[in-house]
Amino acid sequence: MEAVKHNTSNTKKEAMLEALEKSLGIVSTAAKMVGIDRSTHYAWLKADEEYKKAVQSIQDSVLDFAE
Repeated sequence: MEAVKHNTSNTKKEAMLEALEKSLGIVSTAAKMVGIDRSTHYAWLKADEEYKKAVQSIQDSVLDFAE
């Protein structure tokens, strides 16, 4: 995974995952924090299974916190 970090897209994905954690899963807020459009996040969800799993994990954590 370390070799992948040099890819700008992957760096943005990592930043987006961190922002989603900080924003408790609110996509609009996280996207603004990272400087991407919301549609980019949704495109990543469709195209990248690993990213999708990470987002789902964050959503699960937020739900657990809410309960």
